Amino acid sequence: MTIYVTTSGGLLWDYLRYRRSLVTGDPFKRRAKCGGNVGSLGRPHRWAVLIPTALALGGAAPGPIDLPGDTLFPESVSTLPNGSAFVGSVSGGVLRVSLVSGTVDRFIAPGSFESGSIYGVLADRRSGILWVCSNDFRDRGIRIDGAAAGSRLIGFDLRSGQGRIALPLPGAKSVCNDIAIDRHGAVYITDTSGPRIYRWREGEAALSLWFTDSLLESPRGGGLDGLAFAADRNLYVNNYRSGALFRIAIRSDGSAGPVVKLRTSRPLEKPDGMRSLGGQRLALAEGGGRISAVTISGDSATVEPLADAVVEPTGLSTFHQQIWFVSGQLSRLFGGPSVPANAPVLPFRLSPVRYHH
Repeated sequence: MTIYVTTSGGLLWDYLRYRRSLVTGDPFKRRAKCGGNVGSLGRPHRWAVLIPTALALGGAAPGPIDLPGDTLFPESVSTLPNGSAFVGSVSGGVLRVSLVSGTVDRFIAPGSFESGSIYGVLADRRSGILWVCSNDFRDRGIRIDGAAAGSRLIGFDLRSGQGRIALPLPGAKSVCNDIAIDRHGAVYITDTSGPRIYRWREGEAALSLWFTDSLLESPRGGGLDGLAFAADRNLYVNNYRSGALFRIAIRSDGSAGPVVKLRTSRPLEKPDGMRSLGGQRLALAEGGGRISAVTISGDSATVEPLADAVVEPTGLSTFHQQIWFVSGQLSRLFGGPSVPANAPVLPFRLSPVRYHH
């Protein structure tokens, strides 16, 4: 069935007339004119499915959006209320995607402001900064022209894409993985190379070590990954290697309080990016192949699968009752005992999953 849509609202007007007909007993079966184009309305009940879905999506694209590049390896995504999504690439740079129109453009070029391989990204409207975790993986075969050595938290202007601030992580082996921002605007990042969380507050000249505890570390060492705040204003962080989920209390002065390992309703499989779903719920990308919702109650966490059989999801964000996620497929970039390097499932995509409050 072909449907013609006009900016004057002809499609919605025809739908509302159809809904009225359900009450009056006069279902319309004629052909409708929308902006001068004629489209067959077909069987009326099909509109009852189509239109409520379109309205519920709030103008979001109806399905996955293909991302350009065979070597993109997108690790993280961050969305804004206007439907703009920012996707970081391990091969360097950041894409800007419209979740409304499905258009994709290059927002930050590889090597811009000496940025390297991009892991976490987080758009902060309050400060007007797009924060990115920039890393140096030259020893793993990824070379980006113009990239500086080491790992850094970089802030780009959210409008122009110009670099505004660069904050190096201490240590030659540090890996800036993911980012969260508290209600006061302080920025928190995980260091995957060890059990460390760094913080930066406006006006400070450098990152400071906010929290470290051996409890956060996996038996293999390191592994800290996704982090997010919930309604209780505490910080939640996961470990990709151990599958553990932790809560770190935040005291009134902003310092870290006790850390607690949460009991999950099932083992987490390679937990990665996390975002708040409101209240005590978190969206979670599990690299083992799931997009999940995690509901926290006390020291327990109930894990609900929202999508299964997903190829190595790494990052996600929300827009209009949807979770949009990327599949970084990093094992196919860095290789491993059972997966050949540089053999990703293409095309890379930004994909939606519905969720309910």
